[in-house]
Amino acid sequence: MSPKDHVAVRLDNLTLERVDALKDVLSTAWHEATRSDILRALILSGLENFEQQHRSALAKPKKGSAPEPAGGGARPKAKKKAAPKG
Repeated sequence: MSPKDHVAVRLDNLTLERVDALKDVLSTAWHEATRSDILRALILSGLENFEQQHRSALAKPKKGSAPEPAGGGARPKAKKKAAPKG
């Protein structure tokens, strides 16, 4: 994913009004906050909150996933063997 991937969500009018109400709080003298700015701030702070609340569940390996190799690095890719001629 690139750092500028776009995501669309549908929000009801009441939620959008609540988001828009935060515009003055998040605006600065040099930048007027947009809905995207506000939603990004809400997602990032909410994501951090949920990660803290559910850190034990996030630390558990998922079923069917292989354990990460020691050292935390990526696994080296296996080299393909040449098919025998004949």
